[in-house]
Amino acid sequence: MRSAPVQRDFNFRLATGETRHYSVGASTLTGPDGKALGLIIIVADISARIRADDAVRAERNKLSAIMNGMGDAVLIVDTDRRINFANRLMETTFGGAALEGQLCYEVIGQRDTPCAGCAVDSGEGFSVEVCSAHQRYYMVTHSPIVDAEGKRYMVGVYKDITFRKGMEEELRNLTVTDTLTGLYNKRSFDERIRDEVARAGRLNTPLSLIFADIDKFKRLNDTHGHLVGDDCLRALGAIIRESIRDRVDAGFRYGGEEFVILVTGSTASQAAVAAGRIREAFAARVFASHVEGAPPVGRVTVSLGVARHRPGETPESLTHRADEAMYRAKREGGDRVLLAEGDGDETADAG
Repeated sequence: MRSAPVQRDFNFRLATGETRHYSVGASTLTGPDGKALGLIIIVADISARIRADDAVRAERNKLSAIMNGMGDAVLIVDTDRRINFANRLMETTFGGAALEGQLCYEVIGQRDTPCAGCAVDSGEGFSVEVCSAHQRYYMVTHSPIVDAEGKRYMVGVYKDITFRKGMEEELRNLTVTDTLTGLYNKRSFDERIRDEVARAGRLNTPLSLIFADIDKFKRLNDTHGHLVGDDCLRALGAIIRESIRDRVDAGFRYGGEEFVILVTGSTASQAAVAAGRIREAFAARVFASHVEGAPPVGRVTVSLGVARHRPGETPESLTHRADEAMYRAKREGGDRVLLAEGDGDETADAG
């Protein structure tokens, strides 16, 4: 009968200077009466295994050092989306604690389900843009790897693109907005009115357009300077934003001192009410001169024309009719709202 072996590993340095590694196991051989009959000793040279283990450990340490030295966050996930490795930046960025064993979508996006477009079990590399729970954007590049046992993993490199996304958004805003007034610009208007006219025709819903122009604006600039003129433009832009429905209507600086407002789902008379609020609020503003001792600016007013979209009418025709109504308002003395001919009571809300 043989007892459970006792095993120890030993290192021996040979005369040649080489170090060899041995595993020595010993167990007692006993007879039926329980008396010891002898000792069984098994010696195995495990030098090759030790060298292989050391090499694997060295490579893993080297990989970890490389990963931790990267400027991007890196993780390795298995096909169950559980994290098998995370470099230091990944741990610092997403929680500051050991991430191994956790589900990547719970850690990164604080989600209950996997992120859309993420297919770590596909076996193919792919890239996907993700937004983390702390509102930073990352471009994640996934690359498949297979270990010695044939198990598949995905290496994900997370490049922070938050600054780039912010710059792209700022650039997009610059292309569609007027920097002085904060309203959309004429380019944006040309695109939006085509969409709104098409939608109104398709759904048979009302659509109206307001055209506004600051009265005697050239004289204002010549008398008080362009700084006062800019003050008036900014003020009218702010009043328009405050007077229309957020995410429903849209205000635009058409050019110079001219503004247009798309009022969706509204008849001409309903749009005229909004135009009247704009006229009254702007006339109530007080503007100061930027030059010491200069005469007071006085009352500044705005004239507005309103036109409703007619079935089959083009964006150009709708804009022209609202513009014509605005110029009639100016010819009649300004500081008033007029409807386009044929669109209702032309004297509605005459100031």
